[in-house]
Formats: sequence, structure tokens, C-alpha cells
Amino acid sequence: MNFIKHQIGIVTIGFFLACIGSVSGQESIATDRPDQTECPSIVPKGMFQIESGFQYEFDKSDTSRIQNITYNTSLIKYGLSEYAEFRLIVEYIGCNSIYKRETSVHEREASFSPVAIGMKLRICEESGLIPKTSLICHVDLPAFKCPENQVNTFVPRYRFTMSHTLSDKSSLSYNIGSEWNAVTTIPTHIYTLTLGRSLSEKWGMYIEGYGFITKNQPADHRFDGGFTYLVTNDCQLDISGGFGLTPAAPDSFIGVGCSWRFKK
Repeated sequence: MNFIKHQIGIVTIGFFLACIGSVSGQESIATDRPDQTECPSIVPKGMFQIESGFQYEFDKSDTSRIQNITYNTSLIKYGLSEYAEFRLIVEYIGCNSIYKRETSVHEREASFSPVAIGMKLRICEESGLIPKTSLICHVDLPAFKCPENQVNTFVPRYRFTMSHTLSDKSSLSYNIGSEWNAVTTIPTHIYTLTLGRSLSEKWGMYIEGYGFITKNQPADHRFDGGFTYLVTNDCQLDISGGFGLTPAAPDSFIGVGCSWRFKK
């Protein structure tokens, strides 16, 4: 139950900061969660934004049952200008439990993922058929590592993130990009496609298809959807869930999170 207490604590802090740091006249918070499609919007200059969440994945085969729990993933942003934001990613992944029917082995692990830093750079605003577009680049840092998830070199990843306004209440967003790991130089290519809909001034929803494609490996395609609730212009709650479309993907997954922004 520790992870539940941890998430409650994070949400409480988020509410507090959102309330005391609310900025009148600013547009509503735009986040990169809960979907996998990163948004092209830049955090307003001089503001911090924290997007934090919990995720549970379940996968079952003829010989094993695997549960992957991300106790906390936190994306911390800071607006440098109207064209750029600084980004820091910290994740604590734990309780990877494997149950093997033949041997009844039960394994548990918990560790931090390598810390990643990066930037989001605005490329252009939406104009006709041209989408609103930004470029996101990150690197995993070798100086920040733990025994379970070591990286001995800088590991890059990037995405182009784009969005179209379909109507006053609907939008279409998509990403394309690639990422590498510390073991192989073969890139994993990423795609996402999201249809978002505003249900009211507070509620929003989305459906999404996305996947990961690596040469000489089975493709990992998934589908998910979720809801967001705007507590204030500077604080948003979310819940999401989905399932795998191919054998390489997990059978199902769910997540909850809180995002908030405040002045330094």
C-alpha cells in the first residue's frame, strides 16, 4: 500500500501548489499525459509543470504471469521561453513479479530508471493543413543509474509531436520518433495517433493507437483511452487504460495521475 500513500501525497502537494500558484489569465494546463502522444504545447515561460502518475501492466502466457508496476513516473518541465521548455524525467519501476508454473518461481524487483533530461522546441503553429508542431529530444544520463538499470553511455530519443484542430471540441494529435537503449544500436521506432474530445469545461476524453517497432523483433501495437478532469486551470487529474493488439504487447494496463503547474 506504500505506492498508494505515495500517490496520495503527490496529488495533495499538486493541489496545494496549483491553488497557491494559480495564474489568472493563463490558458488551461496542457499535458503530455495520460496518453502516449506528447503534446506540442510549451509550458509558459517562468513556470514549472509536474506530471506524475502510476501505471499497472498485466501480461499472461502459457508459462508465466507478469505484472509490471510503475510506482511513479514524473515529468518535470520548466518554461524557458515561448519557444522552448526544459524537461526532466524520473521513474521508479517496481514489483515486476513473474510466476512460472513449472517451478513456481516468484521474482520481485524495484529500482529507479536512468534519469533523462531534454528539451521541447516549438517548430510552428497550426496553419491550414500544417499542424502545430514541436520537437522533443531526451537523453538518459549514465551518471544517474542503479545496479538494476545501468546505462554506460548517453542514450538518445526524439519525437516530432503534431496536432490538428478538428472543431471547437475535437483535435487530432500524433507523434513519430525513435529511441535507443544502452545494449544495442538498433533503434525502436515509435508512432502514436490520438483523437481527443472535450466533453465539458472540466472533462475531456481520448482514444489512441500507438506502437513500438524494432528491426528483427515482433511489433508492439496497443490501444488505449481515458479521461481528464480539470480541477483548476493549473491542475488536472487523469485516468486511463488499454490493451495490447499484438503478442509482444501487454494484455492490459491502467493508470492514474495528476499534473499541476506553478510559478517559481
